[in-house]
Formats: sequence, C-alpha cells, structure tokens
Amino acid sequence: MSLVISSTVIFVSLASLFLHTTILYGVLFCNLFGKIFGRLWLFREVAYSVQAAVLAFCVGPMLDWYPHIDDAALWLKYVTMIATFFSYVGVLSNLCIAINRCCIVKMPFKYKTLFSKERTSFLILIVLVVSITLEIPSLNPDCLRITTFPFSVKQEGLSKFEYFFCGSIRKHLDWATALLATICTTIIDCYTFKLVLKIFKIIANQVVAVLWTATFGSFYFFFNTWSRREYFTLISWSTGTMLDGIAIVLFTPDFFKQLFYCKGRRLLSQANGTSPGTPDLHQLHLCTRVPREKRAVNINIT
Repeated sequence: MSLVISSTVIFVSLASLFLHTTILYGVLFCNLFGKIFGRLWLFREVAYSVQAAVLAFCVGPMLDWYPHIDDAALWLKYVTMIATFFSYVGVLSNLCIAINRCCIVKMPFKYKTLFSKERTSFLILIVLVVSITLEIPSLNPDCLRITTFPFSVKQEGLSKFEYFFCGSIRKHLDWATALLATICTTIIDCYTFKLVLKIFKIIANQVVAVLWTATFGSFYFFFNTWSRREYFTLISWSTGTMLDGIAIVLFTPDFFKQLFYCKGRRLLSQANGTSPGTPDLHQLHLCTRVPREKRAVNINIT
C-alpha cells in the first residue's frame, strides 16, 4: 500500500514540478503575463515549484521509508512544513490574481493605479507575512514531535492546552485558510467570468481559474473524507498541484508559441552575440502592427 502511494505521490509531483517550472520560465524570461501582473505569477509559480519539489523528493520517498506514517522523523516534519508554507502562499496568491483579473475587466482605466509596481510588491509582502503567521503553530518542536504526519496530532497523554495549540489551532487554520481563500477565489472568478461574457473578451484565464478551483476542491476537500485520509490527502495535494499546471499550460493563450519564440530568440541572440532584450527593429515593427479597429478594444486580461 505504502509503495503504491509513494510512487503515485512521486510521479505526480515530478510532473507537477516540470509543469510549474516551465510556467516559471515563461514568466521569468518570456514576460508571459506582463511585468507587473507577472510579479504575482512569479511569486505563485515559485511557491508551487517548491511545494512540488518537497512532495516529490521528501514526502513521497518518506512513505516508503516508514511503515507507519505517524513515525516520520522530526526533520522530515520540518521539511513538510516548508511545503505547507508554500501551499499557503499558492492559495493566497491565487486569490490575489483573481482580484487582479477582476479589476482589469471591471476597472481597466484604474487598473494601473490600483496595481502599481509598489502596491503589487506590498501585496506580495502581505501574502508572505500572512503565510508565515499561519505557519507559526506548526513550527513548535514540541508540537512537531507529537504530530501524526502531516496534518493531525495524537490525543493520548496531551493536556488541553497542548492539544489546543498543537492540534486545534493548526487544523482550523489549515482548513479555514484553504477553504475561505478557495471560496473567495471562486466567487471572484465567477463574477469576472460574468463580466467577461458581457464584453466578449478572452475567457481562457477564467477557465483556468475555475478548473483550478474545481480540481483543488475535489481533490483536497472531498478525498479527505475517505478512509486512510492521510494518504489520500497527500495524493490529492500533489494531484491538485499537477492539474493546476496542466490547466494553465493548456488554456493560457499562445503559451507554447510565446515560450518557443522566446527561447528561439534567446538562442539566436546568443549565437549572434546580441542581447535577447533588443530584437530587430523591423521585426519588432511587424510584430507590433495591430489593425486600427482592434487597438481600442484589445484588453489583455492574462
């Protein structure tokens, strides 16, 4: 049983790591989602990549090392807290991205003021502070020693205060944060989807958002009701992360086109000894020519 679960978590997490590092490359080097909006996506994809790496190289093999999941070593529990922290970052980043998309559609002329470079950086800082605060109860060594890896604590021999601080607070923080952020993200994305349908703009990113919410909700919340929930929680965690990357890769407009064009331009620039950031002016003119009737309505909500 543990070997099957371990292999599943490792395989799915490796696929997730490949997908999210590919998206991260596009955001970092190909300006996939723009400069300011790309900061949120960069933050998000770093979180998902680290989370997938921890699940693939630490949590997955651990399931094969320890016959009983409750007997995991203390250092491994600390490593898992890293994945939990970045899971918080990913969930909250998705909420910020949903708000960002909604503002682009709802208030396009005020968008640059609302999400300036400084305000976006401050928003990222808030996400970090909130994620660290939520993780504090999980970093207590005494709590980690009595934790049944990775999500609950043993009740035998604990005082009411120990169980409250190490068990109840952490459990309710995990569930409340994930559930509240997912519900808010879903509501905002559905509202944005309604606005997008009204003005007949690109709907691909809203499909991405709805798919992510559906996969996260089904694989994280519903599978947790099964028996041996600790195993299915790990599978749902890694599978939800992988499906999130698949949805973004498939439904982001011209994802591969932009990625291959960017990679080819960088290789060509290296061969010619020029900077990839300075394309040929004639080609730039041809690439940026837009029909006059489309200039006023082409609002990119990615």
